[in-house]
Amino acid sequence: MTVKPLKTNKKLAGDVEIFGLKEMQRALRKAPPETRKRVNAGSKEVAEHVVQLMKVRARSVPHAHQYELVVPSLRAIAGRTPRMRIGGDTQGPRVAQGAPLCR
Repeated sequence: MTVKPLKTNKKLAGDVEIFGLKEMQRALRKAPPETRKRVNAGSKEVAEHVVQLMKVRARSVPHAHQYELVVPSLRAIAGRTPRMRIGGDTQGPRVAQGAPLCR
């Protein structure tokens, strides 16, 4: 695994490349159902951890009021890779039409 640092908007971001990931995912398609269930459960645990960190960070950033619309709908999804979904059926705070989004 290699990590390549990127410089974007004065913040350091990382581009992660994992060698052998495509081959492993291809092999998982042929794996027994119990193995696939455990991989999906593990990936969901990782995604849930990331979602919790995102929710904590959303409260402390300078523009936290903008996250109030997004955070209620943020959730982890089971799959071969950790994934998160934003939006959907979860109801968040309502904004009146014409009301400013920024405080």
